[in-house]
Amino acid sequence: MTHAETTPRFGWSIEHLLALLITAIAVAWTADLPRVLLSKPLLVQEFSLVVLGLCLALTFVTRTVRGTKKVSPDIGSLVIGAIAIATAVYAATRYRVMSEELYYHPLESGIVAVILFPLVIESLRRLVGWPLVVIVLLFAGYGLVGDLVPAPLTARPWAPQDLVTHLVWDMTAMVGLPLSIGTTVVIPFIVFGVVLNRAGGGEFFSDLAIATMGGLRGGAAKIAIVASALFGTISGSAVSNVASTGVISIPLMKRSGFPARLAAATECVASTGGQFMPPVMGAAAFLMAEISQTPYQAIALAAVLPALFFFVAVFLQSDSDAVRLKIAAIPQEQRKRTGC
Repeated sequence: MTHAETTPRFGWSIEHLLALLITAIAVAWTADLPRVLLSKPLLVQEFSLVVLGLCLALTFVTRTVRGTKKVSPDIGSLVIGAIAIATAVYAATRYRVMSEELYYHPLESGIVAVILFPLVIESLRRLVGWPLVVIVLLFAGYGLVGDLVPAPLTARPWAPQDLVTHLVWDMTAMVGLPLSIGTTVVIPFIVFGVVLNRAGGGEFFSDLAIATMGGLRGGAAKIAIVASALFGTISGSAVSNVASTGVISIPLMKRSGFPARLAAATECVASTGGQFMPPVMGAAAFLMAEISQTPYQAIALAAVLPALFFFVAVFLQSDSDAVRLKIAAIPQEQRKRTGC
């Protein structure tokens, strides 16, 4: 077997291993296994730091400097990933001490901060690009000049080394609520949604959409909308929604006469709506519940009508497209095994 044949396989194994570790650790936390196995409760910040290190390593292993997908990891990315994991795990083991005596250990806390902060920023850049990085850096840099800004926006003065240390270690910064919610709530919800989808939930929703919408004018687009709304109830992710329902709906829309761009746009818009379809609704809803101290059930209930209005609007637009393009219902023989 040649080197070219073995390299991609090695890359995939590293990626899968890191993803599996992240998932397993998140599920173990949900099952309260760390407390049972270690005979003592872990702080959520300790757990979140470990997951953060694994996520950083996964980003550097799978993304190039330009942000594109890597075929296989290079030695440099493996070294950076190992440094990220080692630093994050070390920070997790020392978090209890640092949370109470941070400024009594300036060298130790500073070294960890100087390693993790640039890695987080670079990882963010590779994943989402420069716009969000610039916003983060502007808000972080405000701490350096905040004492020069007139009231009421005046902030306390920060030395650069103290600011970076605060941004990494403080509970209101990097290891704060968004990271905690993402690691302890969002990941398990996504995992359980994927399990339901693999058990046939995604196909059930697609079949149900075809059975109810396939006979209507422009039914292919309406199938995509209804399937995305139903799948959104278990997913909370626009990307996974497109990947699951779009495989069926986009080819179906193209065969029915929808232009390829319109078919893709309809699926993407509908799947975006699936991201805020109760009860999952992605990370934002969990953050809203935690920050506002509102029961999650109340947040989900409040989102029902806006989500339904969104899908009604998309539904009416697809019907208008069907009239404009003169697209009829899906022929009986093209429908799936639902018998509709």
